[in-house]
Amino acid sequence: MEQTMLASFTVAHRTMQMDRIPVPQPAPGELLVQIKHVGVCGSDLGSFCYTTERIHSHAGGRRILGHEAAGYVVAIGEGVAGYELGDKVALEPSAGCGKCEFCNRGLYNLCKGIRFFAASGQRDGVLREYVAHPANLCFKLPDNMTTLQGALVEPLAVALHGTELGGAALGMDAVVFGAGCIGLMTLLALKARGVSRVAVCDVVDIRLEKAKELGADLVINSRNESALEAVKAWTNGRLADLVIDCTGNPIALGQTVALTMPAGTIVMIGNPSGPMPEAFDLREFNNKELTLKGVFRYRNKYPIAIQAIASGSIPVEKVADAIYPFEKTQQAFDDSIDRKDQICKAVIEL
Repeated sequence: MEQTMLASFTVAHRTMQMDRIPVPQPAPGELLVQIKHVGVCGSDLGSFCYTTERIHSHAGGRRILGHEAAGYVVAIGEGVAGYELGDKVALEPSAGCGKCEFCNRGLYNLCKGIRFFAASGQRDGVLREYVAHPANLCFKLPDNMTTLQGALVEPLAVALHGTELGGAALGMDAVVFGAGCIGLMTLLALKARGVSRVAVCDVVDIRLEKAKELGADLVINSRNESALEAVKAWTNGRLADLVIDCTGNPIALGQTVALTMPAGTIVMIGNPSGPMPEAFDLREFNNKELTLKGVFRYRNKYPIAIQAIASGSIPVEKVADAIYPFEKTQQAFDDSIDRKDQICKAVIEL
């Protein structure tokens, strides 16, 4: 086993550098995983764009980003059973305290003491060659799954959680705002749950083309046409049973009430970038007896997501359209920002 490994550190605003650091040793109850694929998430991009001063406020003045990961078990900590060297695993990035009310109720994503990869003040991320991680958060991948697919289990888990909270079911019409990675995963999750028709709204044509490729029944470039009028025409005035926002954009959030039919449901997966917009009509929300669901990451979804991918029900690999070698991590992040009209999802291969 090597003594040191390469890691990619964010050291200043939109600036990364590679450095060698010690390979961790797995503690009791942990596995050491050699990372093979890491997805680039929008939250990573947000941290990448922090001011230099904010990055330097972290311990050591630099951060390792990344939380969507899969790889191979290369060492097994004391007390761990059921794993062998060479096992292919996807890493669930969040570890609850295991003791609080929320953890005891199975709602560990709401634990106040949660430790999440790359989250500020919690733990470093996975843009490094080796990671020691609790064995109970390392999920074996079947032989017919790749580590690329394994890295995409994490965003699919978000989509599965959001669609479950929204009550997605057979016979529904649904609208998804946003055709980035989470929006596309949400489209796939809705289809897998039997939702009859899904419309996807975005302002980037390449993302809408990808949504169409993945099974969207209607795509709407809301920069060029009214989403409300398009959905009205699509549903013969009935509107949507379920509207899911994957953007956090106040313009999108402001349209959700108008697009949702009476007794329907709105789900907020995207992180809002400010207060609820005035365009979110609370009177109409009340008069329609709508339901609003918030989403914070996910819980207990990794086994379901892995099964759905392995069965062929959800082809997550089709979302990843830009693969970068580890040494080009800086470019992967830059391109995800500067070429977002050409890239849906970047993944880094180690």
